[in-house]
Amino acid sequence: MLWQEYLETHPGGYQYSRFCERYGRWLASASVTMRQEHRAGEKSFVDFSGDGVQVVDTVTGEVRVAKLFVAVLGASNLTYVEPVFSEDMATWVGCHVRAFAYFGGVTELVVPDNLKAGVTRAHRYEPDTNPTYADLARHYGFAILPARPRRPRDKAKVEVGVLLAERWILAALRHRHFTSLAEVSEAVKPLLEKLNERPMRKLGKSRRELFAEVERAALKPLPSRPYELAFWKKARVNIDYHVELEGHWYSVPYGLVGKEVELRHTEACVEVFLAGRRVASHVRSQQRGRFTTQAEHIHARLAPAARRVDALARGAVGQKRGARVRAVGGGADEAPAPPAAGLPLGAGHHPSGRQGEVRPPARGEGVRTRAAPPRLQLQVRGRHSPAPPRGSRRGARAEGPAARAPERARSQLLPLRRVPARLCADTAGRCGHGSHRTGGGLRAP
Repeated sequence: MLWQEYLETHPGGYQYSRFCERYGRWLASASVTMRQEHRAGEKSFVDFSGDGVQVVDTVTGEVRVAKLFVAVLGASNLTYVEPVFSEDMATWVGCHVRAFAYFGGVTELVVPDNLKAGVTRAHRYEPDTNPTYADLARHYGFAILPARPRRPRDKAKVEVGVLLAERWILAALRHRHFTSLAEVSEAVKPLLEKLNERPMRKLGKSRRELFAEVERAALKPLPSRPYELAFWKKARVNIDYHVELEGHWYSVPYGLVGKEVELRHTEACVEVFLAGRRVASHVRSQQRGRFTTQAEHIHARLAPAARRVDALARGAVGQKRGARVRAVGGGADEAPAPPAAGLPLGAGHHPSGRQGEVRPPARGEGVRTRAAPPRLQLQVRGRHSPAPPRGSRRGARAEGPAARAPERARSQLLPLRRVPARLCADTAGRCGHGSHRTGGGLRAP
């Protein structure tokens, strides 16, 4: 098509073979690349391999592919290789931590590919990095410089490192069978050392020798402790000055109600940040539906009420604990729990709220249980039935608060209303009954 367009513009121009020759010569000169110079300790390049090693689960028979994570230093070409199953955030961060430990230091820049674990939104000039990956960079003190999209030459060092790892490591393991990732890791270690000890053809030195001469002293030292995997989440402060994380609520200063904050959570702690400044820190809790509140986060006007609620909660817990101790034969210093609202007081309680004397069980006596309170009985009498004499009343009044409980409960009942006899007669006639009971305020028609 290009040759035809050329002939339309220049009818007496070159023929097809001559045109292709000259076009190929021009294309070879147009595809030149700039040579990159890498200072010692400046850059390290990271990426995953495309191919991998098959791992067969002996129990389920599932076949999984273990890819290679490859990290290469820019000046010495020292290479780190680790087999992994996935490219998720935990694997990505863990491989960086182990790669820095293998190198014995950290470079100023790390050049990754645009995978989701490292870059959330790829851009030529201002890419958005993953918050966890950015937190890892702050911990180790390096800057993230992602390669441009569809520009593999920006990370040519690791592209060559992946090619060498596939040739000298994966190709050497192609006839072996593995049943776990640990077996693959043990098989990769000696092959990796062999690759780093192998002399490079143009330089005449191995990667390990060049690293010891040029780049080891230029690396920044490792931090005192390795990075702990942390995840980030955005949340809005509720009206009760708490934020939610996986079903648990953590307090923040009350002045932040309604504002959007960032939560950094690990397996051990939860930190709350506002505009890059930490405003709260809590111990991680796995209890769903519960609250973790710090006293300094409560408003001064609400602090007394919060202390009373906390004291009541501690008292309720103590009473439940005392009840459990009594159930297994606890000592006399454990006071019995107060009765529930609306129930009669049993033995050992005082109407004024003072606890009665509780006798500890004697040796060999076992657990002493309290007698059940007397059951309330309602007696419905007819209109003409005589009332029983006061002295012969069933269940005569006894001494003590427990015996007076039925009288108090009976006094709180509403009185029975007597139905007029004429209304009862009319109702009975409609129902088809010929005779009626005379008791209970009813008369015959």
